[in-house]
Order: sequence, then structure tokens, then C-alpha cells
Amino acid sequence: MTFYRIALDPLPSFYSAGVATGLPGYRHMDRTLRSHELFLVEEGRLFMAADGVRTCAEAGTILFHPGNVWQEGTAPSPAGVKFAWLHFQAGVERCELGPAQVSRIRDSLTLAGPATGGAQKCVFIPSACRPAYFAELMNLAYALAERKRRYVLERSLIVNLLLCRLSTAYFEDVRCLPRTRQGRIAEEVKYWLGKTLAQPVSARDIARMLKMNPDYVNRAFKRETGRTVSAYIAQRKMEHARQLLVSGKTVKQAAAGTGFADVRYFSKRFKRHTGFTPGRFVEVSGEIYRN
Repeated sequence: MTFYRIALDPLPSFYSAGVATGLPGYRHMDRTLRSHELFLVEEGRLFMAADGVRTCAEAGTILFHPGNVWQEGTAPSPAGVKFAWLHFQAGVERCELGPAQVSRIRDSLTLAGPATGGAQKCVFIPSACRPAYFAELMNLAYALAERKRRYVLERSLIVNLLLCRLSTAYFEDVRCLPRTRQGRIAEEVKYWLGKTLAQPVSARDIARMLKMNPDYVNRAFKRETGRTVSAYIAQRKMEHARQLLVSGKTVKQAAAGTGFADVRYFSKRFKRHTGFTPGRFVEVSGEIYRN
């Protein structure tokens, strides 16, 4: 099978990133780029060809196109498409890996590269795949697309992390049994919550986004994670609130950033989850960092 070996030492260089939305009939332009490119298809289908490989990329698919190869849109997207794209520079080598080589890579997986303290010098990714953790990878792509991130080094570190997580996610899928429907539902719940943390979202709201019955979504999520959707929403919101407070946000800003219009109610929920009021949590966090 065809893979690409991507060097992580030196650190891959971020070039540009963004999110594109195409109306029904959208067809990707034909071109050759000097930089390498990743596509993360969030909605619809994207029809592409590059380096001699033709792909119909459905939602949840990630494509990798190496630099200096002809890429083209091979067909229009009938219902439109939404995808994130990323251009970067790194040492890349095309290679064919047999089952024994894939097994060795799979068995030597580490969960993180240099960006998070690991020691990986390279990663292997296929030209197209539907990896586990797609929601997490999509969130990293959105982070790269944020214009407020001005520092190229910061973005290069995120590129490094995304490549490491993509490779790990792909090989974990190779190792594991086919993912269940309830696993995919749980992943989608986490993804949509990640996009709506600043809104007063409920379990029913998430089910509505998925266009599924709320009770069915809740049962599937609990079988997969051991928690209800509501419990997971509460946990994620309080985790995000802690991050906002530690980063210097006021209690009012942390409440707004997690979808709470009532600061007093937010403080009550925060204390129930952490054992501290927001103000005391900031004080304790400061003492920990000083010591």
C-alpha cells in the first residue's frame, strides 16, 4: 500500500490554512503546488486526483497530496462540500509498505511527537483515510485556520501534532476491530460539542445537529463512554472554564465562554464540579504556578 513518510525533524513548516465551503456543483481547481497539502472533509464529498490516485473523499476523510504533483478536481460535488485545508513544508518520501512493515509501525506507536514531548522523527500516513479521532483532527485544523494565531512557530507545532495524531489514529484503526456505529456517534457528539462550547447547548441540541433521536444518541453515547451526553457536556464545559480562568479570563468571561448567561449559576456549577468557587480556583492555580 502507498504511504508517505513525513519527516518531523526538523519541524514541519506551516505555510497556510483555511476552511472552504463549496456550493452544489463545486469542483476543485486543477493545479500544482510546491507545498504539501492536507484536506479534511467535514461535509459532503470531494472528488480529487493527485500523484496518480483518484479519490472520492466523503465526510470524515483526510487526503494528503505531496508537493510538486499535479492535482485536479475530477467531478463536481452534487450536494456541496465543506473542508479544511493545510499547506506545509517538510521532507516527504513516497513508499510502499507491506503487511509486515505496517505491523511494525503499528506496534511501535507513540501517541505524540516532538510537539508534545515524544521522540518521533517521522510519521507514515496514507494518501487517503477515514481515521479515528477525526473530530480532534478537525479541531486542530480549525486552530490552524484562526487568523489570530500570528506566530508561525506555534502553527508549525500544531501541524506537527496533527500529523502525529493522524498517523496514530490511522494505525490504531488498523489494529482495532471495525468501529461500531455507537463509536461513530460518540465521536460526532464530542465534535459538535467542541464547536458549541460557548453556547448554551443541551443533549437534545446535539442530537438535533446529528439529526437523530435524542434518546438513541444518549444510549449509544453511554454504551461507548459510560457517561450520558448531559454529563459529558457538563464535564467539558467545566474543563474549558478552568482553561479560560487559568489563561487570565474573568469569571464573567469564563461564564460567557462556556454558554452561561447567569454568572451566579455558572459559579454554582463550577464549584459543584471542582470544589472551588471560580475566584478561589484562580487563587489556588496562581499559588501552584508560583510554587
